[in-house]
Formats: sequence, structure tokens, C-alpha cells
Amino acid sequence: MRQEDLVAALSSRGEAVTQATVSRDLREMGVVKSAEGYRLMTKPVSEAYAEGSELARAAREYVLEVEPAGTLAVVRTGAGQASALALRLDRAGWRDIVGTVAGDDTVFVATRSAADARRIAELLGRMSRGRSGEKAR
Repeated sequence: MRQEDLVAALSSRGEAVTQATVSRDLREMGVVKSAEGYRLMTKPVSEAYAEGSELARAAREYVLEVEPAGTLAVVRTGAGQASALALRLDRAGWRDIVGTVAGDDTVFVATRSAADARRIAELLGRMSRGRSGEKAR
């Protein structure tokens, strides 16, 4: 489907949109054009690491320590903060993360490989150090 087709379909439903608006909205949603057509892309870790991102702010605020454990990154937070951090990790869309499980003060971040777990632990540790210069373990 082309963007023009989407504009026509939306217009037939009573939505007043332009091709420029559709293009901008698709870009903001993370939809990209590929050889197979349009598809939603997940973000590589490097994009979600942006200093001002929601995840970076949460890491500075919540992460106390992080360490890899096999294909998991185990993240310690303050009491009651694990769910908030896990939600931001899930929303970040890192393709290296399969999913998260949060308790009260611990998040298990499941990855595809031990190398991914080490990379996630390192990045979360670096993000958290922006909080007050402390070093994540």
C-alpha cells in the first residue's frame, strides 16, 4: 500500500488528512518503508540510549545496580520502582530484549543471548550513572 492509498482510505472514512500528515505520523510511530512494504520497526539499543529519552531518565532515577546473569540482565531498583522501569524498558522497543519481569525492587530483563544481556547491563549501568555519578554494579 502506498501513502496515497492510505490517504484515500482515511478520506473515505471521513478523516481529513494529507499525504504529508500521513508521512509524518508514520515516521513518528516508527513505521518504515521496506522492500516488503511498510512495517513497524523496533529500535536498536543505540537509539533508545539517547540521553534525553524516557528510558534514560528512568534509569538515572531508578537503577541502583545491574549485572548480567546468563541471558538475563538483573536490575535492582528502589522499593516499588521495578514496575515503572520495566514498563519503560518494554516501551523502548530494544530488539535485544525479549521481555521483562518486575518484582518490587528487581527487574529481570530477558535477552536472546548472554552477549545481549551483557550489553543491556552495560548500557543500563551507563545510563544510571548520569543520576549522580554513582557507578552501577
